Amino acid sequence: DCNVCWTGAEEVCDEEDNDCDGFSDEGVTVPVGDRIAVSDSLAGEVRDRFTLESLDNGSVLVFFIDDSLPRSNGVARSVRFETDGSIGASEVVDPETAESQSHIASARIGDRVFVAFSVGSRLRARAYSGSTGAPVTPPTWMNDEGDGGAFTAISGLGTFVLFAYEGRDALHFVGSSAGLGSIGPPETVSSFAESSFRRPVRWVSEPGDPDIRWLFAADTVEGESGIYGSRIDFLAEEISDRQLVQETFAIEDFSVLEIGAERLLLRGDRTEDTGFAAIETLSLSSTGVTITDQTTLDPVEGAYFGLTGVADGNALRIIGNRLATEAGVFVYTNATGDWVSTLVEPTIGSYFPMLGSPRAAFFDATDSEGNTRVFARRLGCRD
Repeated sequence: DCNVCWTGAEEVCDEEDNDCDGFSDEGVTVPVGDRIAVSDSLAGEVRDRFTLESLDNGSVLVFFIDDSLPRSNGVARSVRFETDGSIGASEVVDPETAESQSHIASARIGDRVFVAFSVGSRLRARAYSGSTGAPVTPPTWMNDEGDGGAFTAISGLGTFVLFAYEGRDALHFVGSSAGLGSIGPPETVSSFAESSFRRPVRWVSEPGDPDIRWLFAADTVEGESGIYGSRIDFLAEEISDRQLVQETFAIEDFSVLEIGAERLLLRGDRTEDTGFAAIETLSLSSTGVTITDQTTLDPVEGAYFGLTGVADGNALRIIGNRLATEAGVFVYTNATGDWVSTLVEPTIGSYFPMLGSPRAAFFDATDSEGNTRVFARRLGCRD
């Protein structure tokens, strides 16, 4: 029994790449069943209020700030979404109360999943098993009171873990061991030009050099709004001056994805009357960062928010929230050079939808009682 594909073959829903384009089941998967409530009520009207990582068996570990308790602040919790659509018990990540405006982030690094969020003006983190989803460290403070902790981003560097976060007026990072022991005081990457509440932060590695990381953050400098990047050489202990990566109006929404040696910037943007989703290829080196290629998806009269992606072998699936005449959460796959879209959920309230795997989409939306929760839709074959 051999799996054989050829160019021009008809793609069928069998979890195989029938037409040899790098994707399996593109354009033929559909949302399966009703949406599934994954979390209790989410805290705050902010982005990055839930996050998730895939486990070894294909299930998804979802983290969120729970605001369903009768108190002014929320609690960080985790819940496991299984491949069959069942939901495990919700567990408390940390008994410390998180602010209702907390931003929560996670990353899969090696055999562990790391999650971090702000408690007051301080950063808190914990590690989980990438196979079982069980906690393997206690909750740990990563910095001092008053240092900040909003819009956290997490990356690995050898055996260490890097936590970047927004302080009161600057972008910082702190390093730790996999057991969350601190390896030094926080470092300042750059000062922010203007005070801003929503300022996403993303790590990306430089291809070919394991000691180099780039840290991207949104800011407005001398009236120029956009995404700025700083190059950090951990071996030489050098941090470059930040440079403008992409001038963009919608600086609140972007992500960076690594697929092999490719580095992709995913962002929603808009002109005066047209919204679009942009996929841009980045070239990162000691001379700086440049955009070498751009693909624009599905321009509409409206806007795009919360573009993220997931690697599917050497290919890419993208999820985003489209605010337009046909609004909702869409998944895009690249089929033989053309992007095919699938409507996952007709909602306009999702700030930052995410793909837990090629077969599961997650988004925030309101339930019948008006509470904002994390929901999931499974993607599968037509009956």
